[in-house]
Amino acid sequence: MGQPWPPLLLLLWGCGAGAQQGTQPFSIRIEGDVTLGGLFPVHARGPAGVPCGEVKKEKGIHRMEAMLYALDQINADPQLLPNLTLGARILDTCSRDTYALEQSLTFVQALIQKDTSDVRCADGRPPLLTRPERVVAVVGASASSVSIMVANVLRLFAIPQISYASTAPELSDNNRYDYFSRVVPPDSYQAQAMLDVVKALGWNYVSTLASEGNYGESGAAPGPPSCSTRTEMPPGATTSSSTSSPTPRLPCGPGERKKMVKGVACCWHCELCDGYQYQLDEFSCETCPFDMRPSPNRTACRPTPIVKLEWSSPWAVLPVCLAMAGILGTTFVMVTFVRHNDTPIVRASGRELSYVLLTGIFLIYAITFLMIAEPGVVVCAARRLFLGLGMALSYSALLTKTNRIYRIFEQGKKAVTPPRFISPTSQLAITFSLSAVQLVGALAWLGVLPPHSVIDYEEQRVPNPEAARGVLKCDMSDLSLICCLGYSLLLMVTCTVYAIKARGVPETFNEAKPIGFTMYTTCIVWLAFVPIFFGTAQSAEKIYIQTTTLTVSMSLSASVSLGMLYVPKVYVIIFHPEQNVAKRKRSFKAAATAPAPPAHSQCSLLHGQASECASGLAGAP
Repeated sequence: MGQPWPPLLLLLWGCGAGAQQGTQPFSIRIEGDVTLGGLFPVHARGPAGVPCGEVKKEKGIHRMEAMLYALDQINADPQLLPNLTLGARILDTCSRDTYALEQSLTFVQALIQKDTSDVRCADGRPPLLTRPERVVAVVGASASSVSIMVANVLRLFAIPQISYASTAPELSDNNRYDYFSRVVPPDSYQAQAMLDVVKALGWNYVSTLASEGNYGESGAAPGPPSCSTRTEMPPGATTSSSTSSPTPRLPCGPGERKKMVKGVACCWHCELCDGYQYQLDEFSCETCPFDMRPSPNRTACRPTPIVKLEWSSPWAVLPVCLAMAGILGTTFVMVTFVRHNDTPIVRASGRELSYVLLTGIFLIYAITFLMIAEPGVVVCAARRLFLGLGMALSYSALLTKTNRIYRIFEQGKKAVTPPRFISPTSQLAITFSLSAVQLVGALAWLGVLPPHSVIDYEEQRVPNPEAARGVLKCDMSDLSLICCLGYSLLLMVTCTVYAIKARGVPETFNEAKPIGFTMYTTCIVWLAFVPIFFGTAQSAEKIYIQTTTLTVSMSLSASVSLGMLYVPKVYVIIFHPEQNVAKRKRSFKAAATAPAPPAHSQCSLLHGQASECASGLAGAP
């Protein structure tokens, strides 16, 4: 029996010798009666141009030492193989199938070389190269790719091969590898076990990293339940990156598209179609048409609901209440004035202009109902026509009143003759002329651009599609609305200027002062309206806020005019009728104690208009 060889020393010696020779195979040779071949990955694969790399301890040296230890144990036991010693020829595969194939040719050299016993050198000496020993069986290799390459050669010479680690499923083909066997199960069992683990854990996909060669490439090859793509890494390395979906689910859920992973054909991420997108197909999302929004599961589009300002909405309750109260108040004042049409207070207030002014106030209140009514051709036309007309009538009448008072007292400072165009007829003509500008402009607008209703899908196109709404409204932009009110606002400013100029009239003629307070307050209301109206232009509640702001501002301005100009007069007419009689009917004592009229009032006495000048022309009660 042979003595045990120190395997590691032999290996180092063999590697050193091979390194010195450059192209000599790395091997260990143990003499014996019967020689077994051995293939072990003692070294890792080398870089480009170099067959072998660094030493592999666990999967290379340890396995080789296990074989050497087994040979020692067998040779040391006289009961196992009496009178027979096992030898070995162990080769280093360097973890590369092509290099292992070259090395394994050593195993079959004895079968293909001729007998060199009769060969002599020129000087008569026998040659140094002797006939190689015959290998009766081979243990190895480790990698499946190496075992497959070697098995294709060994089967030609009927040399059995037993692998300790090759698990490629194709090695189970007995027709192709009839001299090959192994002591480990094939990869198909391992893959099934891994599949069971993945299913049990409920993973969506698995990323695999496979080495070059049959073992790695077959294990990660495309096909159910996995797929892979191959990428180049930086006895020279190439990897394959793959993703797979071994679970019964890698389709995406409803409303999700497959976003392919770059460089991995069978791997994707499920990306939710966001915003107003819906799932067009499994790979793409598309935005719904402007008048539609995605369904809850984002697999289709559905019509966007259409809304308008409802009568029951909190945004409409306040304007409607103010408008109804204003209409009732205006109607009450107008009825009171009609019933007391010939009394001094009604006559002194300029009854003709008062009726025009009250009509304008009534229209201002009434426009609230048109602004809240469901938009249509008739409603939209009425909005254009009456939105500015009521204010134009009111402020035209107020402007005429203040201008009249101002001209009377300015004329009184210069002469005793009254100014021109102060008669009721002239005042009505001026008022209607000023109001006609608004009326003609509105009619021209109706003729050039016929009114119609539109559905605005952008106004309430909020980030959350579930809250998206189409707004039914008239075709009036913010700019056109301001233009519609622009002329009335100009009249209001002009009236305010005259009210400021007429603020110095005597206290007895107090018609100018209520008009002045009315215009000051109205200007404040509209100054507050502008930032609120335009500041909410980008709000999702724009239609509600702007409509409410507009109607409330108009109702407040009308209420200011009604309250400051006519409530005091109605109060005197109803609760103090004794003050609403002609001066000639008062008692002599009252007439005697009454202060003399100022010099300015004498202007109308020259023309036989005593009451009109002293009370009506300038507004004295």
